[in-house]
Amino acid sequence: MNEQDEWFVDVYVKYGDTLFDLLTVPKSVYRETPKHIEFIDSIIKSFANNAKNVLDIPCGDGRISLGLIKKGYDVTGVDISPKYIEKARDRSPMNGKFIVGDMRTVDFDTKFDVVLNWYGSFGYFDEETNFKVLSRFSEFLNDNGLLILDLRNRDYLINKNYVLLYEWKPEIVVRENDKLFFLRYSFDPETSVLTLTVKTDEGEFYYRMRLYSLHEIIRMIQKNDLKIVKIYGDYDGTNYSLFSPRLIAVAKK
Repeated sequence: MNEQDEWFVDVYVKYGDTLFDLLTVPKSVYRETPKHIEFIDSIIKSFANNAKNVLDIPCGDGRISLGLIKKGYDVTGVDISPKYIEKARDRSPMNGKFIVGDMRTVDFDTKFDVVLNWYGSFGYFDEETNFKVLSRFSEFLNDNGLLILDLRNRDYLINKNYVLLYEWKPEIVVRENDKLFFLRYSFDPETSVLTLTVKTDEGEFYYRMRLYSLHEIIRMIQKNDLKIVKIYGDYDGTNYSLFSPRLIAVAKK
């Protein structure tokens, strides 16, 4: 197992319960979940009105999957963390399906009308592996299926956090659930990789994310025989710009 695999497993499996609020989905985002659900539903209805079955990958604790199930979709949620999947199953109605799996290797006997990769869950690996993950998303789709890929906007993040990424040297101290976390951010402009080093009383580990510009994502999507149909800049449905906080790419097979 290489270093990349180790950080991924540490964050989402070994330390998943401890870090979920801090690194993955902060509590503040849960308040926005109904808005996210409505937005995703509107995207599906706009570009794949007859869509029924949705793959939410990775699904975390099911916050998006469960909302889509209530909307009437048949949802399969996949996540590498057994603890997240357990939480999702505990809250899921009978027609929710949640499985433990790695998006690099998981496979299915069926195709999906929609593949959803939501809230900055793409870019964890090296260039080749990230491309292969996107290729797998395409393979999971039915003909005319819809891929919805929600990323952080690289240009917005760098401009807004310039001081934090380039000039701020002391560690940031965060208290979460009566535990102290010591954080330090770094960004490599040559590789567009954002790294967050985290120190706790349980050890030291890091969170790694390859940030993508719009032209890079468009090229990767097109190389996977998908056609871009819309690029959004935020969860309110506004069009993408360099100053948008999100890069939400919608593509059709």
